[in-house]
Amino acid sequence: AETTVTRLCGCGEAADITFSTKHLHMADTYIALTSKRTLTIRNDSDVPVEYSWRAFGSVEDEDVQKSKLHKQLKQEQAEETLYLQQLSAEKAQELAGADSDPLTGTDGPEDLASQSSDTDDPQTKNEKKVEAALDRKYRNIERVLKDDPMYFYDEIFNVEPLMGTIWAQSSCTVTVSFSPKAALCYQCLAYCDIVGCG
Repeated sequence: AETTVTRLCGCGEAADITFSTKHLHMADTYIALTSKRTLTIRNDSDVPVEYSWRAFGSVEDEDVQKSKLHKQLKQEQAEETLYLQQLSAEKAQELAGADSDPLTGTDGPEDLASQSSDTDDPQTKNEKKVEAALDRKYRNIERVLKDDPMYFYDEIFNVEPLMGTIWAQSSCTVTVSFSPKAALCYQCLAYCDIVGCG
């Protein structure tokens, strides 16, 4: 066995990035209408930077939120599975009641024989298909949640563009839209994540 050691070193520095404003006060507007304001992000550094508007201020906060959503998802899956099992049990009872002998209240000999081979029962096969589909559904949702970059999203405020590149010694204009749904005072917080590409 051979051991290879590679020495790595790097240097990080703060890029000269400025915002035209850190607070936007949106103009009052009517319900179902939209008011817009802009802000400018200026890159006075010598390297291009990538920016994106996020819902949370740190990776740790994103991880906490994803963990909460993961627990909620597991609970929803358990509840949905339990509900389907209850439906299946009720249907089985209905079928058993319909197949029983009305005079004695017991199952006939052919019914007892069919109950012993549950693996061939179409209802059991259908239940397994439903459980597999449910499991697949929640696995796919979990995968999407894991890969979600947690970009900023709000029903009242909208930020465009949500992400992009600002070249060295240049700027980018960002438009914030405000679309109230009721006659209330709204406020919101969005985090701009900026990473140098040089």
